[in-house]
Amino acid sequence: MQFDKSMRAMSPHNQGLPVYVVEDDPLMRDEVAGLLAEMTYTVRTFESADRFLEAEASPYGVLVVDLRLKGMSGLMLQRQLAGRPQLEIIFISGVADVTDSVMAMKAGAHEFLVKPFRPQALLDAVASAFQKLEDDRLSGVEIERVCRAYTTLTETERQIAALLVHGLRNKQIAYLADKAENTVKVHRSRIMQKMGVTSVVELSQHLKLIESAQSFVPPTGFGDLP
Repeated sequence: MQFDKSMRAMSPHNQGLPVYVVEDDPLMRDEVAGLLAEMTYTVRTFESADRFLEAEASPYGVLVVDLRLKGMSGLMLQRQLAGRPQLEIIFISGVADVTDSVMAMKAGAHEFLVKPFRPQALLDAVASAFQKLEDDRLSGVEIERVCRAYTTLTETERQIAALLVHGLRNKQIAYLADKAENTVKVHRSRIMQKMGVTSVVELSQHLKLIESAQSFVPPTGFGDLP
């Protein structure tokens, strides 16, 4: 197999996570595994979806799976694994079935390759899948950091923060909160410092991140916004 040796530089993105290869054709399974192993990926191979599920209770990495397997199909396996953001799935298939490929991609597959595919196409897909896992991990770290910062705000500061991102000025917030305008300015400064932001736009972006977290509890008080 001929492929771009420079792709080796992309393998650190996997951070030691495995590539799972589920393929019932032993020749194809060995070929795919050999290619990935040569790129220094950790590879685990399985001859069926059932064997994979039996061996991997909590898979974390990239799954390369044949669409049509003996027993449980690749699409059925994808449904079994639904809701696991720590796993990116790449389908390989000997048949260019548009319906199946659309179903796979709509269900969250990272890539769909039709045999015979170029070795480089598989390597690109695997590298891209690991990059996606890394991006998701970093996004999760950022959300956790912002949520921790939010917990340091007092209830009053949370209420004022919510009003700030709605575009209200200090004077308007002071009226709604029944506080002196200078007091609102002090709270505003503390909010920016605690949240690690320098503008209301950035504060708004952080609050949107918090809203996406399950632990978010909206602030109460001050009544309805005008």
